[in-house]
Amino acid sequence: MANAKTFRLFISSPFNDFREERQVLHEKVFPKIDKYCNDKGYTFQPVDLRWGVSEEAQLDQKTLKLCLNEVKACKHYPHPNFLIMTGNRYGWVSLPYAIQKDEFESILEFYADNSVAISMLEKWYVEDTNHLMLNNSSHAYVLEKRDPNGEYKDWKEWEKEENKLRDILQTAAKELFEENTAQYNKYFMSATEAEVEEGILQYLNPTEFQQKLQTDLEKEQKNLPELDKDYVFGFLREITNIDSLDLSQEPAKLFIDKDQTKATVFKEQLIDALSKENTLESTVKLSTDIKKPFVDKKHLCEFEKFMIGKLTQAIDKQIDTKEVSALKQEQSEQLRFKILKTDTFFGREEELIQVQNYINNTCTQPFIVHGISGIGKSSFIAKAIDEVEEALTHTIVYRFIGATASSSNIRTLLELLITDLAEQDRLELPEKFEEDDDEFNVQIKALLETLMEPTVIILDALDQLQDKNHLKWLPLELPSNLKIILSMLDQKGYEYYYDLLKTNIDTANQLEIKPIDEDVAKEILDELLKKEKRSLTDAQYKYAIRKLKESNSSPLYLKIAFEEIKTWKQTDEKEELAIGIQKIIKEFIDNLTTKFHHDKAIVHKVLGLISASRDGLSESELLDLLSHDEDILSSLEKEENNNNLTLTIGGVKVRRFPISVWARLSEQLRPFVNERLIDGEKLITPFHRIIAETIEKEYYEDKKENLHKELAYYFDLENHLITQRSFNELPWALYKLDDFEELKKVILNHQIKALEENNELAWYTKKAYDKWDAATYIGDETYYEQQLRKLSSRNATYEEMDKRIYEFIVENFSNDSTIDSLYEYTKKLENSSKYMEFLIELAILVRFSMKNESFADIVKYITIYTCFELYEASFSYELNVLITDMFNAQENFPYGIYNNIFENSGVITKDYIAQLNKCFDNGKLNVSIFRDLYNKNSLDDYQKLTTHEMNQKANIKYGMRIENQNSQFLEAIKNENIDMLDSMIFEGTGMDISSEHLLEAIYAHSLSVVKFLIEASEEDIIHEYMNIKIDSYAEPKIPIVEAVKRRQLDIVKFLLINGAHSEIFDFLPEGSLFMFAILNKDLEMVKLLLKYGVDINQKTSWGHTPLEYALFCESPSIIEFLS
Repeated sequence: MANAKTFRLFISSPFNDFREERQVLHEKVFPKIDKYCNDKGYTFQPVDLRWGVSEEAQLDQKTLKLCLNEVKACKHYPHPNFLIMTGNRYGWVSLPYAIQKDEFESILEFYADNSVAISMLEKWYVEDTNHLMLNNSSHAYVLEKRDPNGEYKDWKEWEKEENKLRDILQTAAKELFEENTAQYNKYFMSATEAEVEEGILQYLNPTEFQQKLQTDLEKEQKNLPELDKDYVFGFLREITNIDSLDLSQEPAKLFIDKDQTKATVFKEQLIDALSKENTLESTVKLSTDIKKPFVDKKHLCEFEKFMIGKLTQAIDKQIDTKEVSALKQEQSEQLRFKILKTDTFFGREEELIQVQNYINNTCTQPFIVHGISGIGKSSFIAKAIDEVEEALTHTIVYRFIGATASSSNIRTLLELLITDLAEQDRLELPEKFEEDDDEFNVQIKALLETLMEPTVIILDALDQLQDKNHLKWLPLELPSNLKIILSMLDQKGYEYYYDLLKTNIDTANQLEIKPIDEDVAKEILDELLKKEKRSLTDAQYKYAIRKLKESNSSPLYLKIAFEEIKTWKQTDEKEELAIGIQKIIKEFIDNLTTKFHHDKAIVHKVLGLISASRDGLSESELLDLLSHDEDILSSLEKEENNNNLTLTIGGVKVRRFPISVWARLSEQLRPFVNERLIDGEKLITPFHRIIAETIEKEYYEDKKENLHKELAYYFDLENHLITQRSFNELPWALYKLDDFEELKKVILNHQIKALEENNELAWYTKKAYDKWDAATYIGDETYYEQQLRKLSSRNATYEEMDKRIYEFIVENFSNDSTIDSLYEYTKKLENSSKYMEFLIELAILVRFSMKNESFADIVKYITIYTCFELYEASFSYELNVLITDMFNAQENFPYGIYNNIFENSGVITKDYIAQLNKCFDNGKLNVSIFRDLYNKNSLDDYQKLTTHEMNQKANIKYGMRIENQNSQFLEAIKNENIDMLDSMIFEGTGMDISSEHLLEAIYAHSLSVVKFLIEASEEDIIHEYMNIKIDSYAEPKIPIVEAVKRRQLDIVKFLLINGAHSEIFDFLPEGSLFMFAILNKDLEMVKLLLKYGVDINQKTSWGHTPLEYALFCESPSIIEFLS
């Protein structure tokens, strides 16, 4: 897949004779390659279907099909993606799953006089008119499944029966069919050679799959034969002492075929197909000890070294240093989703004509498509897009919301949409997008109105947006060259967008997608059957159509039901389909266990984990999580004949979930999931909302706490490499667990760890507030945190980041007052949780600043100040990284910043740098030496930086308390004398800030003093109240209530943003903030309270709602607004 950051390596070999090599791969090679890829921001996933299983064939007799599908899947990932290991065994030859009718009957005729052969053939091969072959012109005889409770459940018993059946088929094939034809080869080709045939392009002739893959890659200007030859690897092992071994005894019979002809020919063909550089040929001697089959293990050491070297070399070559732009990635994923949705589209000609008429007429309104879930809106939209593209009359930009992470966020969606139009020269891209939401909406609307060429914008599934959007960006009166088509749900619980738009758009521009009629249903079913090379009996066909009708003729129902329908044989007369989409989903998932013999615990665990995740989970993440489930692993080992799932990696024993079990389940889940490419990872998510809701209800809801705990543990910093995935999933898991304290720690740890690693992951810390949805996860932000978050952008380059940091520094910390500005802010934060966050952000800012020459005049102050503050706060990790950067500044940053910061600052000299350098042992900070150095020098150095008497403040601890009734302090509040207030707090007068002082600031209507008191106080003064009157009828005074009474919009807004109470006040008759505003007939205050989340349904102690209270107070404007 384009842009995927996963290497998926398929390992092919005969089953029994490469256990030793396979163990070397899993214990020594793959862990190193996995770490190597992780360090570069990539994932490595080996696909070894023969590790962790005790037998080659599966009960359903479709082992070879599964293997070949996995080979094909790996070929869609970046190279390297195929490894072949072969020796002196040709390998297991699977029985053909299906044999064409005439061909099988010719075999029966061949054995007309052999009743034993006839009996065995008829026992295992059953005619199935539903299984089509030869371009659907004929049907097949199909191999029967092994009964999981029957005689042949045990592999050893089945192996005996299988060998007899294979001999019967091969004997007939030699006489009846021409050698080296496809008809002949299917009876003789081993599973290993079949995998090689699909996995190595240069091996014999290209297969149908390889031809299609080559065509696809040619469109990307890639040469598949060259790529394949460079990145496919082979290990060819030759046993040299065959003549001295008894081939009827173990281990020899497991390693050597008595007839070496096929193994030798296979090896020779591989030598021709593989490049010499990518092939390791080894000679070994076999022992007679089954536990130690090789005389020595020299070849295993060579193999380990060869594979590590070749894989790391190949990975280095393949890693693209030129990142694909966010827009290109979005376009690619949207195109893939569109193709998926048009795969089986039929009918709806009249509706498509209605859309075309809208596009071609002079209407200046948007056009809306609506309907219930599962009715086929997205497929209809996809087909409409195709028709617009084919007409070549309009520029078209489309998004299937929810198909990608970027399309689910309204801001990112619109930014990329505008960028898309700009790249097509349809409008001019703005220098920057507005940060304020209201201004951003105005900007987008204005940009759309500049379109001069005929343009169509199509957005499917507005209801898939992460947060409800008021669509203020959408012009209801469009420019003449622009058409906008929007689709949305129209059903109970999901009617928000339809209700928002339907009254503002003419009915002629509204299209309801209704259930498909019977003819269309038959067309879709026929096409699905054709693609799967299946048929149905008349009775089965009529039954399927009837069940579809009973389920509201939903295309989604038919798609899901078809996963059962396609398995029906002509003899299956008792198969039933549940009625309704959710029930058919539940039925299919139940059948995974009852009909297809998947472990119920594994099925439920996989679905539950996917549902619990934020963005979905990758294959490697699911395998890791399943590997942590001891109950599942123990059950597998027991069921798989005590198969050993234990590996010894770096001297530590670990158990791993076998990918062969996952591959079989994944194969059957594929039609129900979508793979979204997010941050370079293919993440598995339910492909439709109804499927997601059903899974959530059935397999997540009752186990959600444990599932989120597992995800939190897995993505925790101590257990997981820090990647964008951990940034996305860990905060989400903690958020769902309501563990907000741990969440705050995790955010800090993410930043600390990224700095400690001292690599590009520090970049992610600048994106964190945007990625983590800070408003959702963390709550309120300080002004500076808001500014730092605005510096972030998923799409920003390093140059853009530098520019934003520079603008931030210039705006907030001017030359003359840099240190004072920082000091004023940090002193207010020191004893709060925000203090640590800000210092880390400051350190990150400094590290990026050192890369830009234009920062030199300003950054020297911030750098030195930050060093001091980090030391004072005992942030040794951050200080270590920051000062190490300083030591390397002259070498790594060629802009002369080293001299600007250190030599010319008059503060930190080369001698001082040399002293600091002594504080490090092997790059790590020796805290005791550093402390001694700072105790000697830092105070003097610090004071040299100061302005405005900063030398008097340097050694004073922040936040000293003042006495409650200090009249001088209250007088300073009334006079808005912040300098005096500041001086009294920080010069040790003993003052203790309380809500009384906050009330005094409100009475003085001074927002600046309110801000100062809240930020300077260690106490929660916003939530306190006091009885200022002494008599028994004294009414409690609550700061925010007093501000509402005094119509102080600015103060009320500030208090609400900073967490002031907005619930019912039981001890006040009015009870609610709304009531005080209504009593004042203050409409603007009512609007403000509503905007900032105060509950409109709050009632007075007498039971009045705000509307009833407004009627009582006779306030017409408020009555009209609330109505």
